[in-house]
Amino acid sequence: MHADTRIASRADANEFEAPCANRKSVWSKDCSDSYLLMAYTVVLGSLLALALLGLTDPVRQWWASARSRIRSSAVLVIAMTVPFLGSSTIGAMQEGVGAASGVRLVRALALLTLLSIAAFGIIRNMRALKCAGAAALWMLAYAGLAMASAAYSVSSFMSAWKGFEVFVLVLTGIYLAGLLRKTQDVESLLNTLWLVLLFLVLTALAGAGLIPGEAFYRQLSGATVLSGVYPEINANSLTQYSALLVVVCAVLLFLPYSRKRRLGTWVVLGVVLTSMLLGHSRTSIFAGVAGILAVVFFSGRTTLFWASAATMSSLWFFSDAVIAYIRRGQSQELFTSMSGRTPFWETIWPQVLESPIIGSGYYAAQRKLFGVSSVDNTYLEVLLGLGIIGLTIFLIPIGLTAVALIKARPSPGQSSPEARLWFQLLALFILLFVRSLTGPSFETLHWNLVMFMVLIVSVSALRRFGHSPRARKIEAPLRPPSPPSLMR
Repeated sequence: MHADTRIASRADANEFEAPCANRKSVWSKDCSDSYLLMAYTVVLGSLLALALLGLTDPVRQWWASARSRIRSSAVLVIAMTVPFLGSSTIGAMQEGVGAASGVRLVRALALLTLLSIAAFGIIRNMRALKCAGAAALWMLAYAGLAMASAAYSVSSFMSAWKGFEVFVLVLTGIYLAGLLRKTQDVESLLNTLWLVLLFLVLTALAGAGLIPGEAFYRQLSGATVLSGVYPEINANSLTQYSALLVVVCAVLLFLPYSRKRRLGTWVVLGVVLTSMLLGHSRTSIFAGVAGILAVVFFSGRTTLFWASAATMSSLWFFSDAVIAYIRRGQSQELFTSMSGRTPFWETIWPQVLESPIIGSGYYAAQRKLFGVSSVDNTYLEVLLGLGIIGLTIFLIPIGLTAVALIKARPSPGQSSPEARLWFQLLALFILLFVRSLTGPSFETLHWNLVMFMVLIVSVSALRRFGHSPRARKIEAPLRPPSPPSLMR
């Protein structure tokens, strides 16, 4: 693989590596004080913006959901914070805890905290295992296999530790399943997730306004993209969060809202759409488009669906501005190779064939053998680390979740609360699946793993409550019993 292609691939696609070289200056000792001041400003400014948006729906409802279910909200926020504590390049350290940085020790403490909460919660409520559903239990089996791969891994400590990270987040998802006792609990969990994602989007936009020299960076192809400065968010993830919220706003706009609520939704849509376009990650933008089309199609708006599909196809083929935006200044060769991914995948395949059944060790395979934290394809990465056995176990929960979603789909035109939740879960599934094709996702310690577990337990909860909007019929209200007859 050519060096320039390899660099372009890692710069465009790698989730956790610093997005540009000058980002290192921010972390240098000479400017640490100014960086901390700016970081606090970004966070506080984002919280202020989130509070202002909370004056109207839907953000006001998201805030209310987070406050009303404080236990599940706190656990979800901690789980979403863990991936930010250090980078996933823990494999670069020596195989020992003493070499870990202070930030990674904080991550370890956060993981142990989540493990304690989840373990004790499940022990006190064993019903959580049943509530989580079969897909969550298969994810638990996947995490167990990841840890067990330390027995034959090219780096035993690395596979054991990274597998443990996945185990903790999966167990946390199962614990959350035990807290979902009614439809409102599922809605509150999703609303809290949207609130967290919106906050992350706002931090990136605040960084763009306060320190644009750090927030925007130019890729090797010449395109300028936006990334989060504090917390550090790769442009790919930023675009994914934004695209997911774009689809969520589209779902809300399809509902019978008042004008005031619609106005608030349009404001949020404008914010996240701006962030999505500035993030400039093609995979998530395509996923967002697919999500919107899916929402339009399953909501019964057939004419609007075909009109939207035709319009988007026309823009793709005939709009020079859209083509230039999608190409990002890349050559034809680099564009068709998915920013250098496909040649990189070709170099990995021979290693897969060396141990096709059990792989070469979870996570350690790509880190030790190829020097990267991700191979930019979730399924190839699982195949490399855990072989066919691991990939099979990993695919089962995806398939189970997809089948459960299909069975629970609402009837066209239905706008019940359960239908609204279903459309949001559909959007979450589409964004997660599409993202997994070109990057790290829910196979490792990642924000997407947290969101995937939220998806799994939420779908399981709706099925458990019997809320299959498609199958459920609106029944007439029960009539009071007739008075006893006075006739003998």
